[in-house]
Amino acid sequence: MNDMLEMILDTTTRIFTNHCTPEVLDAAGQGQWPNDLWKAISDAGLVRALLAEEEGGAGLSWAEGLAVIRLAGYHRVPLPLPETMLASRLLADAGVLLPEGPVSEGPVSLAPWQPGPSLQAERLADGWRLSGVCKRVPWGRQVRAVLAAIETDAGPRLVCFDPALGEVSQGINLAFEPRDTLRLDGITVPASAVFTPGPGCDLFHLGALMRAQQLAGAMQKALDQSVQYAGERVQFGRPISKFQAIQQQLADLAGQVAIANAAAQAAADHWGTDKSDFFVAVAKARAGEGANRAAAIAHQVHGAMGFTREHSLHYATRRLWSWRDEFGNESLWQQWLGRQVLKLGAEQLWPYLVDPAMALQEAKG
Repeated sequence: MNDMLEMILDTTTRIFTNHCTPEVLDAAGQGQWPNDLWKAISDAGLVRALLAEEEGGAGLSWAEGLAVIRLAGYHRVPLPLPETMLASRLLADAGVLLPEGPVSEGPVSLAPWQPGPSLQAERLADGWRLSGVCKRVPWGRQVRAVLAAIETDAGPRLVCFDPALGEVSQGINLAFEPRDTLRLDGITVPASAVFTPGPGCDLFHLGALMRAQQLAGAMQKALDQSVQYAGERVQFGRPISKFQAIQQQLADLAGQVAIANAAAQAAADHWGTDKSDFFVAVAKARAGEGANRAAAIAHQVHGAMGFTREHSLHYATRRLWSWRDEFGNESLWQQWLGRQVLKLGAEQLWPYLVDPAMALQEAKG
């Protein structure tokens, strides 16, 4: 870890610890925007952390920025910080300006992938006309811009638009985070708002990569809380962490967390390479599967206490149950991996697992 990243992570941890209190999380769950938290994040430059220094950012690499996102998952940050960080980088790489000002003035969201046609784009003389529906957009009612994937006559593209131009139907996920439906009835955006992302940066894989990091962070939080509770809770004259059954559960939970962290880190390290699709698929599939198991064990260890709203465990577990389904659940990504293997054939299975990029190249050759 370099000095810059270590300093940023220390600052980020301090901000999240000071501002992501149970009171803030509860208020956010009731629909209140945490202004103080967003201001602290914005003032620290976290929303621009993935931008180059000459663009007002910290110049973090993708892997370093994703470490910040994993930390946001650990602290259960009730804001679209991950979405804003990644969207800012995509827009900066494409030279696209947000509507009416710089990124620091407000959050940006990523529209999740959904099967079938969603947005239709019609080319105009001086821009594009957008129609259709984006479902379950994170914080759609509160962000100043949304990035969504569209199909054009020139192929797949990304579009940046102001959600206030459409009709917003409010919704929430299991963690009470806003997940809104945006209906666009022929809104017009400038030609520059439609762009091609950089190589290997399609929105579906990027969103899955983001959620895999958050899942790994939230799983780590559930583990830490479970270990602490088991050491403090006394039954029959000794802490429940001394009982073999609890020890086995904690060991299982620790294993799930270690695997999710390793998969998330591998996906972060390989993002932007010719192996990124494979590692993202593995990370999201494994983190999603592990999240369900981790939440179940954490609640078993906590017993009845962990199911109360007064206990803070649900801030992590409700996010685990929510994030595992966003940008593709584990079944979808496992099927994606299975289709890749079937295309290659049985003889290429092991080479694909060892070096997916080389196996794909040999199959094409």
